[in-house]
Parts: sequence; C-alpha cells; structure tokens
Amino acid sequence: MRAIRIKEVIQKVSLSQSTIYAMIAKGNFPKPFELTPGRVGWIEEDIDAWLAAKAGRNLPAATLRSAAGVGLPQLG
Repeated sequence: MRAIRIKEVIQKVSLSQSTIYAMIAKGNFPKPFELTPGRVGWIEEDIDAWLAAKAGRNLPAATLRSAAGVGLPQLG
C-alpha cells in the first residue's frame, strides 16, 4: 500500500487540482486522509479503483469498497 500526494493524483487521473477537490466535495472522488498536520494523501489503490470504475472495469470488491471510503476510519 502506498500513499500518493496531489501531484501524483493529478498525473494519474488527468484532472486539475480544483476539479479533484470539487469532485471530493460532491462525493464523486476518493477522499484524502491526513498524513501529517497540513499534509494529505490518497491510497494509490483507491485512485486506481476509482479509475477502473470510471472505465467500467472490474476490480476486487475490497478495492472498490476502499475507493468508496467504505470501512475506512473517518478523520476529524
């Protein structure tokens, strides 16, 4: 499992930072988690699962649940 920062997320999904955060606010993109105060990251597998779902490809159910935030601890 690997945490990735916003620059890598932008590269992977080919969306701008403002679009990604707007989608997060609407519940349409995986939420980041706090790495350290003021620093957030995403689990790379969550981003991969989101991309696969957008492309209509199947991934293991556990990966898809993780991308949807199901079963993950809530911060703040």
